[in-house]
Amino acid sequence: MWQSNALPDPGQSVAYSHDGRLLVATDFESPWVGLWDAGTGKLLLELGANVRATTWSAQFSPNGRYLAMATYSPSGIPGIQIWTLQRGSSIGTEDGLTAKAVKSLPGRFYNLQFAPDGESLFYDSLEPDGKYIWKFETEAPPRLVSSVLIDGGVHGQTESFSAAGRQLLVIDSKRQILTLDVATGREISSFSTIDTKRYPTWASVGKVCLSPDDTTMATASRTGLGVDIWDPKTGRLLYSLPDENGTVYWLEWSPDSQRLAVSRSNGDIAIWNLKDIQQILTRIGLNP
Repeated sequence: MWQSNALPDPGQSVAYSHDGRLLVATDFESPWVGLWDAGTGKLLLELGANVRATTWSAQFSPNGRYLAMATYSPSGIPGIQIWTLQRGSSIGTEDGLTAKAVKSLPGRFYNLQFAPDGESLFYDSLEPDGKYIWKFETEAPPRLVSSVLIDGGVHGQTESFSAAGRQLLVIDSKRQILTLDVATGREISSFSTIDTKRYPTWASVGKVCLSPDDTTMATASRTGLGVDIWDPKTGRLLYSLPDENGTVYWLEWSPDSQRLAVSRSNGDIAIWNLKDIQQILTRIGLNP
């Protein structure tokens, strides 16, 4: 794995581009966005204003056309900002990547996610309250999906789309994983990620991230310092990544579902090759 401690303040979200070549990370305390070469860890581009704000997430669209950021700022900066990205032939150089602002939406948002079609954004809103889908390429206003916010949702990354975009996985304040139908908001299934009888208390930073192939799910551990890897269909815990310094703020799978990026409160970003971990576990008789 490679690891970086290049964020100016506490880290928040981290995400891969659709082709796995870029990483984007945000600073929790400002509307700043950094883009890195995912292979070398080299910083390629910085976006955003130099003001105080709370930034919850930044995401690449699955079709590779857009980068979006969700933030809240008393300075009047839009709650959602969307850029188009242009890459030259030499991605390893600073002039090989440029961005152009194309759309924005006022308000206070978090848990930003692109729908798999790359043409819609799903987000939680505090102004007004609710879960919304916004077809930002059109002039249509955002559509309310559900007026009920999951307790603890303001910690960020409490939801994750399935690959087809028809289902949404949500982690609630009791660390249950709920699978919802996106069209109706109906609950399809649920399972708990913590034995509440054995562990009556747990960290409040519930995170959930489903792999692009829908076969594996990552969550922040009970302590908030490690990562648990699950089978989302059966609710079975496969294995855990160790606790490290810094609270887990964001989780992101690579497009091939083999690597997991972990962003922490101390600014660290680590990338784990889970295929290698699974091979090691198999060799010592702990086949996940």
